[in-house]
Amino acid sequence: MNLEVKKYDLTIIYDYKEHPDILSGHCNNCENTPFKSPMKNNIFLRECCECNMKKSI
Repeated sequence: MNLEVKKYDLTIIYDYKEHPDILSGHCNNCENTPFKSPMKNNIFLRECCECNMKKSI
């Protein structure tokens, strides 16, 4: 795990089209790879298991 955490607002759900992965399959914020994939309001989300950064897919 990368100890350096970027400055993303973790209260926002980012759009994948506007904020694609910097490193494919890794969280932009903490570079972690495991994700949860919940549905919220009929929107498929990808949520990082480490820092909880969310993106709509």
